Amino acid sequence: MATEFGDIDGVFEGDEVTAAFIAKRKNPAHKNSVLYFRADPDAVYAETHIIDLSKVDSLVASYPSPDDVAPAKNVEGKKSDGVFIGACTTAEEDLILAALVLEQGLKKGYRPSIGDQLLRNYIDLA
Repeated sequence: MATEFGDIDGVFEGDEVTAAFIAKRKNPAHKNSVLYFRADPDAVYAETHIIDLSKVDSLVASYPSPDDVAPAKNVEGKKSDGVFIGACTTAEEDLILAALVLEQGLKKGYRPSIGDQLLRNYIDLA
């Protein structure tokens, strides 16, 4: 997501959490082709940031602008007639997580609404 913030690149050094995540992957190619890089000890950076991900809230964007965001907890329980899951950086894991959330909603008795108004509006704008 570094490029979304205007960076040319973002480099994150792998740690034991990263290694444990990769070790659990089922596809052998996703496990065996991983390369870990570590910066030189004397590397000089223009800036460095440490981000405590436990303090980062999930955000929800409202139609039709991906810039119209609010913390997910602020829209909890709000009725929705459609969603888009994805971004330019969407990975298989993001889609699996979304499917797991949908599965839990279905188990609680929630049902998707029927309709295509948002999709139709988007297509008209395209």
